[in-house]
Amino acid sequence: AGTAVLSVVNGFAAQGGAANPLAGVSFFLMKESLETALTKAGFRPPQGMSAIQGWVAACNNRQPVCGQAIQASAPSAAALIKADATGRAQLAAVPAGTYYLFVLTRYNNQPILWNLRVDLGPGANSVTLDQRNAAQIE
Repeated sequence: AGTAVLSVVNGFAAQGGAANPLAGVSFFLMKESLETALTKAGFRPPQGMSAIQGWVAACNNRQPVCGQAIQASAPSAAALIKADATGRAQLAAVPAGTYYLFVLTRYNNQPILWNLRVDLGPGANSVTLDQRNAAQIE
């Protein structure tokens, strides 16, 4: 039974007329980093790219391997939820421990990704997603 609950807070300031980059986006709480999960799932990126860089490139090019790699890494997921219209979410309780919060969306017409390590203790935990803690994918 899980005792740790993670609340995800949207750290992006509202921009007049622009869509909230986290609204309705899927948040994956992973048992291991996305890089590790993709590698274990058999995803092989192009030479000179990390697994995450290769996967993002495949998704940007609408290649079938984009969805296939995520489906193959599903066993690494501990919890999944879609953010509400404000870009916030509360994930189901999981056992306390170390996880990775994986989120992929677009901001300023560019992909932005989090593969953020979160150490969850028993009870309530919170993390704010913004540009400062996003992963480099270039």
